[in-house]
Amino acid sequence: SKLNAQINTADLALKRFILTGDRRLAAELETTNKSIRADADALTQQFDTGAPERTQLEAAIGSWSAWRDKHVSTVLEFMRRPETIDLARLEDTSGPNLVHLQDYQAASTALFDALGAEMSAAAEVQRMSADTAKATVLASSVAVVALTVLLGALTFSAMKRSSRAAEAMESGEIVDMANEVDRRDEVGSVARAAEMFRSKIEELKRGEENRVAAERSV
Repeated sequence: SKLNAQINTADLALKRFILTGDRRLAAELETTNKSIRADADALTQQFDTGAPERTQLEAAIGSWSAWRDKHVSTVLEFMRRPETIDLARLEDTSGPNLVHLQDYQAASTALFDALGAEMSAAAEVQRMSADTAKATVLASSVAVVALTVLLGALTFSAMKRSSRAAEAMESGEIVDMANEVDRRDEVGSVARAAEMFRSKIEELKRGEENRVAAERSV
């Protein structure tokens, strides 16, 4: 969940940098990508070699690496010169290397689904085992299992929402994640970045509408 949120945050930081030209966002993007690389390596080591989940994770990380090395690098290079900023915007909306981020999102969603199914199966096994325990043990065990499954479900649900939001913005849609901005975790960070992105887009649209109206009045 943390890794997925970091990658969504990196994508949003890139979009905000293109919109505002604020170099601090470029530095934030670089820091986030370094953190993603370290966390991805650590996470990979938690799966046995040859495990299906590790294979899925490695495929997802490979897609993210391709997006960072090809798409992000190209956009940042265009942003270095005022005369090529429009090319940076074009690259981020329709560049050929956007497919790598889409591949990452598809692979991460598949991994989420697989892990979610395993959590549900594990919870069911614990529930069946708890049925044979004494009443006091049964009560405490069920409570722990229920809490674990609930927290897991909430995390998967929230991360999928933020992932879908990033996918929507990749296609130029404006998404509303206002209900998530008060969260104090990675999902909240993604939501706040998405809201800033949405606000900036709406501001640009209003400016364009005002300009068109002014031209018509003349």
